[in-house]
Amino acid sequence: MLVAARNKKLVKEYKHPLWLQITGWMVVAAMSWMGYLTIAKWISA
Repeated sequence: MLVAARNKKLVKEYKHPLWLQITGWMVVAAMSWMGYLTIAKWISA
């Protein structure tokens, strides 16, 4: 969704705010890290 929100062919004239894009990528990074920790915990158990 974050990548699609920047695609001019898909969103035409819509301008996705930079702060929303940055916040979205921070959430992606946090969720990826938490997923990694969960999987690492399951493997080591």
